[in-house]
Amino acid sequence: MTARLPIIVGVGQTINRPTTLGEACEPIELMHRAVAAAGADSRNDSLLRRAELVMAVGGVWRYPDPARLVADRIGASNASTMLTYFGGNSPQAAVAAAAKRIAAGAADVVIVCGAEAQYSKKLIRAAGEQPSYTFPADQTPAERFGGDLDMAFEPERSREVDAPISVYPVFGSAIRHDRGESIGQQRDAIATLWEGYNLVARTNPYAW
Repeated sequence: MTARLPIIVGVGQTINRPTTLGEACEPIELMHRAVAAAGADSRNDSLLRRAELVMAVGGVWRYPDPARLVADRIGASNASTMLTYFGGNSPQAAVAAAAKRIAAGAADVVIVCGAEAQYSKKLIRAAGEQPSYTFPADQTPAERFGGDLDMAFEPERSREVDAPISVYPVFGSAIRHDRGESIGQQRDAIATLWEGYNLVARTNPYAW
């Protein structure tokens, strides 16, 4: 029996840089655009409709089942859906889970998608309005994938080092101490590092 080898056959990205309220998109629209781009990248028009599972990566929004909305838009209404818990590990964990499902013969086509629209949300709220999201009245919550991780413990919360903006400087200070660098030396090293990142990002049309 030939082993089933999972293969990523299409990828898609999109970005929304609204300058007016009319250009602002909700996350579901961005997910749909990215999935449609992945379908085009696969060069197989029927592939999206054949999806048996659509997985959405949890984000800063409150859709009960965003993958269902995406599945309906791409014509895969019979696909099952999942929603991951929020976390930086969730995108890769979802891809790995999709690959395992395909390898086991439980599915042939799986879609993993996700999107954020925080800039649009801020733009809309700055205009004194509230963002409008697609919420079907009869939609039930999606099956959840992964675990809801506790991102901080009480000793951290009590010292207000429970957010990235607080935690990462602690890491940076520890690295600086280990290397024997002065504050100025560390600043220059970080500036050089990020200058290199910026040179790459400037050539990427999807970089914010």
